[in-house]
Amino acid sequence: MEAPFLQQELWSPDAKILTILMHPGRVKTGLNAREQLGPILEAGGDVALTFDGHPVKHWTVGPVDASGPVASAWQLLPVRAASRQPLVVLLDGPVDGRDVGYLAVVDASNGLVQGRARLTNGESTWTFTPNAPWRAGDYRLVVRGTLEDPAGNRLGGHFETSIAAPAGPAIDAVVPFSIFPAAGPGIVKSAGMQAR
Repeated sequence: MEAPFLQQELWSPDAKILTILMHPGRVKTGLNAREQLGPILEAGGDVALTFDGHPVKHWTVGPVDASGPVASAWQLLPVRAASRQPLVVLLDGPVDGRDVGYLAVVDASNGLVQGRARLTNGESTWTFTPNAPWRAGDYRLVVRGTLEDPAGNRLGGHFETSIAAPAGPAIDAVVPFSIFPAAGPGIVKSAGMQAR
């Protein structure tokens, strides 16, 4: 393929991971690079990634993903008060693996709950282990509006937008939930989601 990647090196802070991006001008419709050189990937195509002539990965290109993450569709699994049991959030699809810190837990007094977050299961499950045991009460899962899926779709926005009607500013989402005392049912996700 001719010029498939953006000519920019994105190294992790420890210099062990290099992220390469498809050239956005070849991905998004209506841009000069795509009109002149064509799209990089097409549904049903077979692609091989090589490094110094050695194969690294081979895959078949799937259909266009234009939906993006929807926080109101996420499922929060039960946790017990007075435990350090991880809060497990089943996302509606994978998100960008670098966005693990784009979700946070806030308590009823607007204090950030300290702990360790991870993305697992192909970046489709977010787990949060608090530093201190959970206390019964109301909480909020706050999600940064710039959270993206692997296709570049943002929370509440899509990668593929018209130049004539660009996407609005990213809006954070808030998913309220409660943790009940140890004798109760654990965690219950409140109905609905709030924009922030």
